[in-house]
Amino acid sequence: MNSTQTKNSLTSLFNTSLWLLVLLILTPTVLSIFFDVYFGIQQGDNYSPEAFYDWVNSIPVLLKLSLMASLINIYILVKATNENNWTKRLDYWAVHSINRQELMKWLAVVFIFVCVSTLLGVVLNLTTENFMLDVQAANNSLAMFVLIIATTSFVSPIIEELIFRGWFYSKIKQTKLGDIGALVITTFIFTAIHTQYDNVSTLIYIFFLGLLLGFVRYKTQNTSYTIVIHILLNSLVIIELFYF
Repeated sequence: MNSTQTKNSLTSLFNTSLWLLVLLILTPTVLSIFFDVYFGIQQGDNYSPEAFYDWVNSIPVLLKLSLMASLINIYILVKATNENNWTKRLDYWAVHSINRQELMKWLAVVFIFVCVSTLLGVVLNLTTENFMLDVQAANNSLAMFVLIIATTSFVSPIIEELIFRGWFYSKIKQTKLGDIGALVITTFIFTAIHTQYDNVSTLIYIFFLGLLLGFVRYKTQNTSYTIVIHILLNSLVIIELFYF
């Protein structure tokens, strides 16, 4: 790689990093500011930073914040992709049609992953995350149930996959880091953004989940498979939480 190519690669990585900061940090930060203003208007003279912190970190508000951030990030992702139509954007994000036999093969791999992680959880006597217990406790109405399912089982997995295994993976892959670099970097950052969890064991699980999703993306060059897998796994977690 000559000096011009190296410079272009570094510039591309820098621009990608800026867009990633917008997607992962700026969007929720700006929304939090708007939520703060709204809460301040509602509370009036009773407003306090401590009260806002408790309110914005309650499960109903967190889910609404996550849902709104995800919808805004679709627009930002379109701008970050720099393609002029949806066919080219979806192609850049590696969103392609699904082959049933290929999907069944990867679902078998996911089944093994779930069995192994569940067995380890039982053997190590791992406790349920406080965040998940809070989600369980917040499920007190049909509207709340719909919000939980829509956000955790569908919207968040889809947006996360479009960002990490779609757009971000493609950006890294185009550099000299290639597929392997894209797989590793997306996995580390994917793990790092899950700040709602306290247990190291949960972050280890998310890290290996990220590796699995990245490996599926690498082998299939198709983000559609990782979207299906992510939706399935998140849905299984919610089903286990609510009904078992």
